[in-house]
Amino acid sequence: RELSPTEVHVSELMAPRKAYWTRLLGERVTDDMIGLFATGEAFHLMFQRAAGIEYAERKVRHCGVVGTQDLLPPDGESTEIKTSRKWSIPADPEPRYIDQITAYMSMEDIPVGHILVLFFTAGRKFDGTKPTPLNLVSWQVELDAEERKEIRAQLVVEKDRLLNAVKAKQPRQVDLCPEWQCANIYQGEVQSLCPYYEDCKPEGRS
Repeated sequence: RELSPTEVHVSELMAPRKAYWTRLLGERVTDDMIGLFATGEAFHLMFQRAAGIEYAERKVRHCGVVGTQDLLPPDGESTEIKTSRKWSIPADPEPRYIDQITAYMSMEDIPVGHILVLFFTAGRKFDGTKPTPLNLVSWQVELDAEERKEIRAQLVVEKDRLLNAVKAKQPRQVDLCPEWQCANIYQGEVQSLCPYYEDCKPEGRS
């Protein structure tokens, strides 16, 4: 990901404390992260090829905030592709998915976006008595002009906070990441921690 010293990627603003430590200490990648990334990338590529690879991985920029849209086809409706290992399909997309697609929609001033999620394990049972079909679910997201304007302004504010925190070496100047970023929990047990957990020591979380 190529960024100038004054640019921040949208994904960093979705996990600002992790972004802070990554910028300060460098990228740390765990085996779990590699496995999840490889699976997700394979399905991303499959969908992108089906929709038209020429519309994939489109860069968007706004006042130093940079994004990479999974798909921006000719109809001008932004699309994000996700994979999930949830055991049930929720009624609404995860807030982080909404935050990401609305950021891209706002940066490009696009009123309509789509979230596509491929669920690998929906309906699975712990004892293995029920098979797991693949489920593809689509949600449509809409923003009016005022909402897009507000999001664009907030993105710039958060970008400046992150860059200033790194410059001052003050991690608490940026918000904590969503709690799921701190630990991978399966059946109530912690399977792995964020690679920066011991450096961050997130306040109020243990």
